[in-house]
Amino acid sequence: MELTICGGGSLGLAYAGLMADWVSPKLFVRSPSQAADIMAQGVTVSITDGSVLHAPVKASADPSILADTEIAICLVKYPDTASLGAQLSDHLSPSATVVSLQTGVRPLADYRTLLGRDRVLGGVSYLGARRTGPASVSIGTNLRTVLGLDGATEQHAARVQALVDALADTSLEFEVSQDIAQVIWDKMIIACSQNSVSGLTGATFRQLREDVTWHPILAKLVAEIEAAGTATGANFAPDQLQRVFANWESLPDHRASTYVDLEGGRLTEVDALNGTIAELGREYGLDAPINEMLTAMVHLAERAAPKS
Repeated sequence: MELTICGGGSLGLAYAGLMADWVSPKLFVRSPSQAADIMAQGVTVSITDGSVLHAPVKASADPSILADTEIAICLVKYPDTASLGAQLSDHLSPSATVVSLQTGVRPLADYRTLLGRDRVLGGVSYLGARRTGPASVSIGTNLRTVLGLDGATEQHAARVQALVDALADTSLEFEVSQDIAQVIWDKMIIACSQNSVSGLTGATFRQLREDVTWHPILAKLVAEIEAAGTATGANFAPDQLQRVFANWESLPDHRASTYVDLEGGRLTEVDALNGTIAELGREYGLDAPINEMLTAMVHLAERAAPKS
């Protein structure tokens, strides 16, 4: 199986390293220097339980690496979705399968618009990861990934199922779903609750969990996200706030990727997260003032941050 992971960030490195012994994935990255480092050093994955994995991985910044790909997994930041979609359209075989593991409801919709609905499947990653170098990454112990088989033709769904079967003995924990939209919304609850707040304040997940002074605002934030998701057809289990707290307990000393992006002077994924909630609020006539405020503040922080 010819598999290409698109994105050299924390998750792209983590998946490439953890999959390497089973499906030999290639990495399509933006930077030629990062590609050279990965080719020379391989990928190193450090897990918070103390284990370290090192794997050789082929990497390139040349989109021609996509030419023989059977499955492309999209793991770029949301601001890079359109440019990656254009490269996939130009260089990927029309029969290839595309899987979006990017956070939020927007990336899957965007890739389906760009590449065709029948061959683009959605997914959700619960890996918490932090890039520690061009070819190294640190991850937590939650290795769960959900892949959706709905919304695509039988051929593409079967190809993704074959990938899941091939990775059955890895440390990664794969599940398949026939309702990936609901799974994405379940992840949106967590991501929209933490990314902007952690990014703007620098708070770790432990601090977000233990500082009860902001929890009444958090409850209102979660309620806005639930209302937007429900308006689009999602159905949430009771007490989503406890799911948020449980996620923070699994990575107590972690900060959200928004914090890392702002520190590095890069654009964030806020438009795919809190910005989407604010947009859906306007579309469905729902109040979403906290999400609107967080979106505006993150964009202000993006403009104010020193550029990398």
